[in-house]
Amino acid sequence: MRDSPIIGANAEQFAINWLKRSGFTIIAHNFRGRWGEIDIIGTKLCTIVFCEVKSRKSSRYGSSAASVSRKKQGKIAMTAQQFLNQHPEYRNHAKRFDVIALGDQRRWIEGAFSVEDLILS
Repeated sequence: MRDSPIIGANAEQFAINWLKRSGFTIIAHNFRGRWGEIDIIGTKLCTIVFCEVKSRKSSRYGSSAASVSRKKQGKIAMTAQQFLNQHPEYRNHAKRFDVIALGDQRRWIEGAFSVEDLILS
């Protein structure tokens, strides 16, 4: 039996706790939209953060952060827009896309990518 769903759930819970300890309010977990899922959505002051959590036991096949492909970034951005359409109270917040990578090392990559990066490439 594969234990990756358990590892993923544990990683997401770790990330939620890390965000909360850093002053974020979690407003959604595993938000599902037409184009995919966003692991965690949180706010701090006037910023809304869409967070992808990646975990790997080993960096043998590349880092956790590197596994968030351009295609995946695009899906996250479109899903974020769907969230904002459903929750207009957050439309005026600054938007940020973070990656929390857990594995051999723990890294929180703030502003890991932007919508502008996706449009220009």
